Amino acid sequence: METQRLLRFQNLLTSPINRRSVPTRSSGVSNSDSSSENSTDDEQGASILDLHYDIDNDSVDSDNEETNDLLDNLLWRFTGYEPTDDRLRDPAHKKTVYIGSTQLKVGVAASFKTPLGALQVVGGFDLDTVKRICRNSNEYIKRFIMSNTRDQLLYGMRFEDITVEEMMKFFGIMLRMSLHPIDFGGYPAYFARTDEDIILDGEQTIRATGPKGWASDIMDLRRFKIIRKTFHPEDRLARACGDKCYQIRHLLRNFKAAAKTSFTPGRDISFDEGGIGSRHRRNPVRMYNGKKPQKFRVDFFICASTEADNYVIFHIDIYQGRNACNVDIAQEAQWLPTTMKAVINAVVQLDLHNDPRGCRIFALDNR
Repeated sequence: METQRLLRFQNLLTSPINRRSVPTRSSGVSNSDSSSENSTDDEQGASILDLHYDIDNDSVDSDNEETNDLLDNLLWRFTGYEPTDDRLRDPAHKKTVYIGSTQLKVGVAASFKTPLGALQVVGGFDLDTVKRICRNSNEYIKRFIMSNTRDQLLYGMRFEDITVEEMMKFFGIMLRMSLHPIDFGGYPAYFARTDEDIILDGEQTIRATGPKGWASDIMDLRRFKIIRKTFHPEDRLARACGDKCYQIRHLLRNFKAAAKTSFTPGRDISFDEGGIGSRHRRNPVRMYNGKKPQKFRVDFFICASTEADNYVIFHIDIYQGRNACNVDIAQEAQWLPTTMKAVINAVVQLDLHNDPRGCRIFALDNR
């Protein structure tokens, strides 16, 4: 009985095609009574493991034929479905597609009248945020810079606390620099009070019109250097949480909260990554990609609209590699791989996975 059971098991491990084309025969195993009497169970088991196939041998055991017929006659009855077949969708997940376009929610447009007001309401860069940056920057310079300065002077000036007005002027200068770059002299060139004189020889000079800076009318260059040197959005103690982006985490949260409160996402949404060049060695989220024009950069995950007349960012986050602490990551996405985690986290935080108004169509190149 044990021998027969092992034979059936051996035949089950053999594919139906091999059993049809290559019948099996055992070496040392026989159904005769004399053979079974002269062989022990161990010898029988060992002989079964030595089964081989012989194409010229047409003799097949009756039990093997029964097993072969049973397996060969198995039929897989598949039901055909098209990819767009509605029967593939769970009834609980059936939703209508949202057909509206991206737009401001009711009452948002009336809450601001200037571009700066739009930045405060829609971008989350409000007065409280600027006050927070001023407070943290002032604390940083007092604890880590002025404490190591003997004469208590920075760039020849005695330090005074940075005010909200000065911080807003600083942001305005930085914004205009990015919009109208000057290719020589660095940022001090924006503070030049006169046009540059070019000496041709010992007796003749010409004046190059245009290099005269505009920033000196807004802020003194030395004060601009002080704010630039001491700029710290967050206290250093915040890095204890393990978040590499702790310095701008509050700004990211404000931006995402303001975007979610201000906009209703349209039907078509894109998700992709974009980068800003950064070669600073102390940048904790600096990435290297040799295939990019800017090999050292900071990568952003951006969820935005794809409509030609509406350029809106709904969700933004910074790629920091394996984020084990999962700061600001939805619980549904914490167990996923890095890139997939970013996509699902954006969908969940925007409440698009359970929007009663309808589902959206996402375009992305991430797996």
